[in-house]
Amino acid sequence: MGPAAVVADAVRVEGLEKSYRRRPAVRGMDLAVRSGEIYGLIGPDGAGKSTLLKTIAGVLRFDAGTVVDVDMLIAAGLVSKRHDAVKILGKGSLDRALTVRAHAFSASAKRAIEGAGGKTESIAQPEPQPEA
Repeated sequence: MGPAAVVADAVRVEGLEKSYRRRPAVRGMDLAVRSGEIYGLIGPDGAGKSTLLKTIAGVLRFDAGTVVDVDMLIAAGLVSKRHDAVKILGKGSLDRALTVRAHAFSASAKRAIEGAGGKTESIAQPEPQPEA
């Protein structure tokens, strides 16, 4: 027999926490799934199964009530540069109330954010950065 193969984790979550309106949906979740393994999640309604999967998939980036600004968008990898003007587009759906601060909003983004109970706040355009 040859040496044992090292199998990397396809998914690893340690200490995951997610809340909705300050109510915990997932607390202290640890999960490791190795490449090639299949897992199922079983539990009662409201146990956090869908929340766990959506969080791992990156669908749930911000908790309800979060004020999302340009710095948060950069930290989440949704905006690449600090000096970019940020326009929020209405592609996709939103199921939680967020306050979103950006330089501009499409009409559909504004409707989606406000339709989910959130607010849009326009901020000043950044100063042009000199070429380096």
